[in-house]
Amino acid sequence: SAGKVKKAELLENEKILWKLIRNEENEDMKLENLPEGREADSSKISEVSSALSYLNFTKIADPKTPDEKSGLNNPKIFNAEDFDGIKYIFKIGNKEGSDYYTKVSAEFIGIEKKQLPENEKTEEKEKKEKEFAEKEKKSKEKVEQINKKYSSWLYLFPEYKIKTLTMPLDELLKKVEEKTEEKAADKKEETEEQK
Repeated sequence: SAGKVKKAELLENEKILWKLIRNEENEDMKLENLPEGREADSSKISEVSSALSYLNFTKIADPKTPDEKSGLNNPKIFNAEDFDGIKYIFKIGNKEGSDYYTKVSAEFIGIEKKQLPENEKTEEKEKKEKEFAEKEKKSKEKVEQINKKYSSWLYLFPEYKIKTLTMPLDELLKKVEEKTEEKAADKKEETEEQK
């Protein structure tokens, strides 16, 4: 299970379709490069950011399945980075029945080191350095375990789980409403009622 997601992105043909990001664990994720005049749908963004905590596969596919059949010769790629410096990589291929061919792997990308105050005591600095080194070590071990356990297999993930990871940008945005026409009609009614 992944830690709290810091960054999530969907790529297709090496092009980023969308990217979600947060700088602190207690912040909500934000859609990067929000199209002008549009508003992010926070419930959909929340679905994506929590998707890794309940993600599970339906079954293991035949590992000899050719990439052309599985679609992994040209996959969509969902990347999620957590605050422990781990990047989870899901290569998502073609649909088979009601499931999608998927490869899973992880890599250690490094943990952002917090700047220690200049006036901090030496013992306190050493303690924090040791904690940081331990956290880094645990993350590297976790990546090794994930890759050892999952990366050589080809999985079939249920459609409803994959749809969360591969939502088109438009679904991460609130629907555009006919606000201007509705407001104009409401104002016209108000004006007529006041007469």
